[in-house]
Amino acid sequence: MQSKLFEYLFLTPLYWILELLRLLFLTGKAGAILHNAIYHALFSMAPKNTEHKRKYTMLTGELRSNPAILEWQRRAYTSCPAVVRHVLKNVFVRRFLVGTLHRLWLEKQGNAVPRMLMISLNTPEAGCNLKCEHCYATGHENTMIPLEILMRVLREQEQLGIYNVMLLGGEPFLYRHIWHILESFPKTSFYVATNGTHMDAEAVNRLSQMGNVFPMVSLEGFEAHTDAIRGNGTYQLVAAGMKRCKDAGLAYGVTATVTKQNMAEVTG
Repeated sequence: MQSKLFEYLFLTPLYWILELLRLLFLTGKAGAILHNAIYHALFSMAPKNTEHKRKYTMLTGELRSNPAILEWQRRAYTSCPAVVRHVLKNVFVRRFLVGTLHRLWLEKQGNAVPRMLMISLNTPEAGCNLKCEHCYATGHENTMIPLEILMRVLREQEQLGIYNVMLLGGEPFLYRHIWHILESFPKTSFYVATNGTHMDAEAVNRLSQMGNVFPMVSLEGFEAHTDAIRGNGTYQLVAAGMKRCKDAGLAYGVTATVTKQNMAEVTG
């Protein structure tokens, strides 16, 4: 999508400007206002259909009032150096700015371009070490996406200006080619929906050196609810992995399937 000359003359200088402004992003209210103004400007350029207006209204309201959003922003800029570089250079500049403009141009030509790809790498039977009771993917054919197809899809999503991929499973970290694909596309942000049991010291160190991978750890709440669904000892294993991520400055998130049993716990 982008020539080396464009990268050298535009993207690299803009990245260093943002790097210099990073301290301003971390100065509380003033930094948040500047940060969110960039979001508002980019979202305002998108086509004004009903779905877009609904999402835009919801997002701008959250950015103004939700302290969790402001905390997420602060952590994004105080993570380990590789994550900070990726957030500024690839998320801000390449995805939000250049990628958005390129997708809008493609949409004006009559092409529908998603903002994120969700790719299921494998089924639980092909690659998962847990047998969660509520797993939506159980019972499917035992499959694993071929590497050549996955590589082609990932190349094409960058050409479309997406740079934003969520990897699902099964357990993505048990996909045999996982490290190869994560390292082959350093400009893309990968959000990996993982059960969190593979966040050992070696994996966390490797991810913190890459900077473009954000584990999204699945829990059912605290220990009792999680172990009831995912098996005894799972919560403590996952909690240890999340602590390694935190200690390494690796950005990560937590996801939960909300049920009537755990609603108060995961939404409180």
